[in-house]
Amino acid sequence: MPVQCLKKPPPFSDMTATFFYQGVMIKAPHKWRGTFIMTSFRWKLAYQMPLLISLRSGIKSQEESCNFLLDFYGRDFMAKISDEARKDFAEAVKPYQSKIAESLNFEKSVLNEISRDKKNAPYKKLELCEEMIYISSLYMAQNSLALKILSVRNNDILNEARKILYKSIIYLEELVTNIIDIPYSELEKNYDAILDFPVEKRYYLVRKMGLAIDLLENAFGDISKWKWSFVELKGRFVVCAKNLIDMRKTAKIYFNPGDADYEVVVLYIRLLIKQLEQSANNYQSKYELSTRRLDDMRSAIKFLLARHKLALALNDASGAEKIKKKAIVWKEKMNADQKTGSSR
Repeated sequence: MPVQCLKKPPPFSDMTATFFYQGVMIKAPHKWRGTFIMTSFRWKLAYQMPLLISLRSGIKSQEESCNFLLDFYGRDFMAKISDEARKDFAEAVKPYQSKIAESLNFEKSVLNEISRDKKNAPYKKLELCEEMIYISSLYMAQNSLALKILSVRNNDILNEARKILYKSIIYLEELVTNIIDIPYSELEKNYDAILDFPVEKRYYLVRKMGLAIDLLENAFGDISKWKWSFVELKGRFVVCAKNLIDMRKTAKIYFNPGDADYEVVVLYIRLLIKQLEQSANNYQSKYELSTRRLDDMRSAIKFLLARHKLALALNDASGAEKIKKKAIVWKEKMNADQKTGSSR
């Protein structure tokens, strides 16, 4: 939920600001007097405050200062939550904690089975991937309870969900690699290992994982220190989604309405097209707006080229040409930035 300014902000002399965040009314206490340097005599926007943090704190960007401000108020607000509310929350999350413990024990038992039975290991890892997605949903459910009972987001719980989703992706990466531009011919043995896992199940697995990532990103909110880390998380997810299907066979089904898997294949490829384009744009935005790191721009170009490769597989010559031109423009921009020293 974005920060909303009140219609009548408090006077400058009071050195306070009031705004709503995640449904909670927050007031800036007087202890912030020594922390901020005031550069304006008007509180027209309540979110001006993050921009006024003293450079002594080592915080230089608006994004960093917003994170600092909201983290601070989160801690300040948590101290004021009543003991009764804390007890209600602790009681409400017990069933979820119990289910998480059961799922983690299940993971351990499956990993033991994998160590004894290498032949069925790929299918077991697919099972674990789904189990990790389920665990992440339990963590997010606990955060929803925190918002309902305590009126505050629980970042610790959400961070656990983030870690679990990374584990889910890692299990897939172990099956189909994390290489965005790997030739499909090199994945042939990987496809043989999960031959009995139909394309329909692959599609629904990918949809569930994508949904879980989107829900988690929304739970963290627009102003979060993990904002740019989701670019990597989504990128790794898209690589797995792309590598999970044999595009040589899938492209044939895509043009054959009589095939039993035609409908799900069309949906799968539409999802890939959208996600590859989004990941390319996300990495490009991360480079331009945040890191200026060349590896981020290279990743953006790699996702574009993967989208180009998909267009060629679908006989979309005009689309492939447009994507190729866009990739060339991005590469020229990256090289120019490197020469001027505006990247790193």
